[in-house]
Amino acid sequence: VGYVSANKLDKLDISINIDGSGSMIGYVSVNNNNYTEALDAIENVVDKNQTTTVEYKRIGDDKLISRNDFRRDAKSKFFYDGSNPQQYQKVSSPIQEAIQPPSQGKDKLTIIVTDLEGDDGDLISERLKQYYFNPQVKEQGYTVGVWAIKTQFQGNVYDPNTGRTKFYYSTEGKTK
Repeated sequence: VGYVSANKLDKLDISINIDGSGSMIGYVSVNNNNYTEALDAIENVVDKNQTTTVEYKRIGDDKLISRNDFRRDAKSKFFYDGSNPQQYQKVSSPIQEAIQPPSQGKDKLTIIVTDLEGDDGDLISERLKQYYFNPQVKEQGYTVGVWAIKTQFQGNVYDPNTGRTKFYYSTEGKTK
């Protein structure tokens, strides 16, 4: 029985990208919910060794944020609502901008947290096709995964075509 090196991905870049748009406010309006627990799980599972680079970004302004700000702010309304523009401006979140290829000679794990509201599915699929499903790029061993969670929500639901408030919705008291 042979041994495999402890860390085969010693050249790994990890990019955690959080949709910073107002459509996400409803996910942080309920304390201790599945959304905030998922953010904790994502942050806790990433390997933070000396050869792994981890960056935290807020999609929409591409602002790099610290690990501590990610842990604290991404669970707060002001991260999404633009009420503190010196720290976090009001933004729309072009999710496709978070889909970037890895640096030369490195592997990359990109995590995108979003509700996909208002995003152009064609732009997202084109970016995935360009960087991850391109048959002209040799030795491209990329994988794309989706993890969806059912969570509590209390806030506005927006019309994906206009971006305007469509209706208020709350999961409070609902079991399904």
